Amino acid sequence: MNPVQLQNALQQGVAHHRAGRLAEALAWYQRVRVAAPRNFDAWHLSGMIALQTEASTEAVSFLRRAVAVNATSVEALLHLGIALISAGQVAEAEKTLREAVRLNPAFVDCWDKLAYCLKAQDRLQEAVGCHQRAVDLDPKRAATWCNFGLTLGLMGQNEEALKCHRRAAEADPKYSEAYFGLAQALQRMHRNHEAVAAYDRFLILV
Repeated sequence: MNPVQLQNALQQGVAHHRAGRLAEALAWYQRVRVAAPRNFDAWHLSGMIALQTEASTEAVSFLRRAVAVNATSVEALLHLGIALISAGQVAEAEKTLREAVRLNPAFVDCWDKLAYCLKAQDRLQEAVGCHQRAVDLDPKRAATWCNFGLTLGLMGQNEEALKCHRRAAEADPKYSEAYFGLAQALQRMHRNHEAVAAYDRFLILV
């Protein structure tokens, strides 16, 4: 393929991808990968489809190739980290996500996923530091507060966990997981009446 044909093929893939026709999109991306093995977008987008279809092994393979082509793409590093987590390679995911936050310390999603990696390795205090970075960078993101609260709950810091889940609910009153986390924290504190109300709110939203 010449450069114009490559671009057209990639655009065809993207159009199918956006329309949810993942098999067709992947076929177009494959054509580009065969014709231009160092085309970053084709590898990256193929990895995204593999993530969407929960094909974690393929996602890791595709996204490693994308990072090999462009080692400074923070988005590709993030997605590779997510794929590695899905594949059960948590320590490798940690290394990948640490490189991502080194390249872009303001990328909230990378700090959030790095916290998950550390939590999965039972390194809760280190995870707290990453959660703190994430909420400092974007204090209006409900999921980030909720994840912070869940980690604090595992540490038995129920008052602090409760504050995080309240911040999640304030950031997005329709975010159901905030109320589930709130209910759990209240239950651990034996504030059962409030916990029931939070569970009720959770059930209304799911």
